Amino acid sequence: MTPPDIAIIMAAGCGARWGNYLGITKHLLKVGIEPILHRTIRLLSGHIGEVWIAAPDDIRYQHVDAQTLVVDPLPYDADKFYSSRELFPGPHILQVYGDCYFTEQAIETMCQPVDSWSLYCRRGASQLTGCWYGECWGYSVPLADQDWYLKCIRAVIDKQKHGELTRSGGWELRDELQHARHDPDDHIVEIDDWSEDFDYPQDWERWVERFAANVA
Repeated sequence: MTPPDIAIIMAAGCGARWGNYLGITKHLLKVGIEPILHRTIRLLSGHIGEVWIAAPDDIRYQHVDAQTLVVDPLPYDADKFYSSRELFPGPHILQVYGDCYFTEQAIETMCQPVDSWSLYCRRGASQLTGCWYGECWGYSVPLADQDWYLKCIRAVIDKQKHGELTRSGGWELRDELQHARHDPDDHIVEIDDWSEDFDYPQDWERWVERFAANVA
């Protein structure tokens, strides 16, 4: 078992569902005085020596305490995983979503040693945040699984491209990884706390209200 050596924060999406709400990209939403992207960098840096952001060519993503891999937003959902492929294969890699608020415990869990690919997620609704659907948080991929992991990403992109899938996000990648080698659910690590992904403005507003009432 090995812990991640490199963390990649995926922050290159176009944010179509967010719709420029509040006039800011959702990666830079602030909890207190700290943007969530900066928080994720800070927390990951406490566990992992090399932290990257896969982000567009935008100065807001370059003046941060991480290395920036400039990538272009691409049309298929799984491109967010595939766009940082130049950092593969290499040491153990952790890919996490850049538009999520993560608790310290969630980051610590994702930085733990694993012996094969692992998906960190919440598989259903959250009683804490009020979100009524599951969320993927990130993938941990040791060196031995990386070539195969990239092939599975490419496979789900191709399936969406040819109309076999309507989307090719984190859940579809999980299905491809599991079916390709008949892997069981022991590759799934559940994280169900105040961590949340903000796909839509109402996700953010609901989370802020509940978080303020219960935590802040």
